[in-house]
Amino acid sequence: MFKQTETKYRTIMLGFGTGSIYDYGCYLISLCNGLNQKGYSFTPESLNDLFKANNAWVGPYKNYIDVANLNRYFPSIFESFQSIDPWNDVPKSSDLISANLIVLGRVSGKAIGGIGDHFVLLTGVENGIVIIHDPWAGKTEKITVRWGNLGNVLGIRIFKIKLQNAPTPPPADDHADDLTKMEQWDKVSGYLGIDPLDKAGAQKAIAKINDDLDKLRVQLAVKDKEKQDALSAKDVEFGATLAQKDEEIRKLQKKLDELAADQPPSTGAGMHDDFWQKLIEAIFGKRK
Repeated sequence: MFKQTETKYRTIMLGFGTGSIYDYGCYLISLCNGLNQKGYSFTPESLNDLFKANNAWVGPYKNYIDVANLNRYFPSIFESFQSIDPWNDVPKSSDLISANLIVLGRVSGKAIGGIGDHFVLLTGVENGIVIIHDPWAGKTEKITVRWGNLGNVLGIRIFKIKLQNAPTPPPADDHADDLTKMEQWDKVSGYLGIDPLDKAGAQKAIAKINDDLDKLRVQLAVKDKEKQDALSAKDVEFGATLAQKDEEIRKLQKKLDELAADQPPSTGAGMHDDFWQKLIEAIFGKRK
């Protein structure tokens, strides 16, 4: 950022007045620094001359910027201006740090050995404390470093500006994909522990990886086949067991039916002993 106290500014007059940018240019340089932060390209000298060429200096000595009408002089840059005095954090400092806002803070000139007002550029907020760039010292710091005992920011000047057009994307680079692949390869080669410039080593490493993958795919296919075969075998075995049990039940039922046919009429006292003997032998077999 530009610094107000550079030697060359001792001899460059502010606007059409007789005072130099060195002595009175804090407002001009802070505004210039703010514009440059937003993508514009000005120097304090060129901005001073631009305002002179468009009669944007007012006051008895024409050394005050006509800030309220900058949007009329330069509609392609400025949209509006607002002055808030005194400023008590309304609007909030965090809301002032915006892409389309340039905010200057009015502070006491006593901190830099002067009298009256001095202007600084608001550049950020940290833990609720405003960060400023002071054009006199050329420093970016918390407002409390030098103005903590002088009321900090006393008032603010808000410039709403038009953002610079986004830069045109560069033409497509035919080698962009190659560069991306090279970046990816640098990462892979670092992971594999090989020299990215060793083409033969790279090809060998890639071939080994592909070979290992093929082996894993074969092992996976074999395991999957074994799983399916095992399930099929279980299905066959279970089916055979069921069929065997069904046959055993059918045979027992047949024996029971045969024995029931030989049963004598009931006398109310139970079955004959020889019937029970036959039933036991049918189920458990004959005694040896």
